[in-house]
Amino acid sequence: MDGKITISEKCLSREEILDYKSGNLGEQGLRRVEEHLIDCPLCSDAVDALDEYKTEEIKSGINKVSKKVGASVKSNYNIRMMVTSAAAVLMIVSVSLLYLMNSSMNEKLYTEYFDIYPDVTMHKRSGGDVNKLNEAMDLYNQGKYPESIAAFNKILETGRNESAYFYKGVSLMALDKFAEAILTFENITTDAGNGFYSEANWYTALCYIFLDDIKSAKRYLFITAESPDYKIQSKEIMERLEN
Repeated sequence: MDGKITISEKCLSREEILDYKSGNLGEQGLRRVEEHLIDCPLCSDAVDALDEYKTEEIKSGINKVSKKVGASVKSNYNIRMMVTSAAAVLMIVSVSLLYLMNSSMNEKLYTEYFDIYPDVTMHKRSGGDVNKLNEAMDLYNQGKYPESIAAFNKILETGRNESAYFYKGVSLMALDKFAEAILTFENITTDAGNGFYSEANWYTALCYIFLDDIKSAKRYLFITAESPDYKIQSKEIMERLEN
């Protein structure tokens, strides 16, 4: 024995282990897994590692981590093969759990600070878009966000409108469409003279917090920390992200 851990080609795959834990195997598959677990300490340890956690949560975390691992080792065949094995479950289950815990904390942080922004557009409503904006804001104030987004899009078809961009972004956040919200807010966050500049930067930071992109979130929080309206909240969040 050279002391090295070898990975058998017959070891259970990651999918087989997760399907076994969630009860999704057929009779033949279940028998094969159970017989294999008797003779394979590696796979048995991988199964035991999942016992205290919800399988769907672990599966989600492992899949996300595995995608990141796979993307970074596309040229390494041996590591890519390992990602499908029981050894990979043992290797990344702790990383996945950390990912899930961080995600949970960041989602909690997002929920704590996110509020639907109030309608402050009355003094901004003028010109030919006033009726369209009234309609869109009525839908927004009623919490009909898919309909409000469609109404804001109609306004934006005719040209730029800072209110439409901003409230469309918040509507997208209310529907958990954070990537789309970020793209919408970019029409405001790139213009320091915009009336919703601080607000758009704040909501963009919250989007990135939910998406666990803390580096990007901090970039926007540094901007909002200079705003009288968001100075305290921004510094609070940055301190908590450091802990």
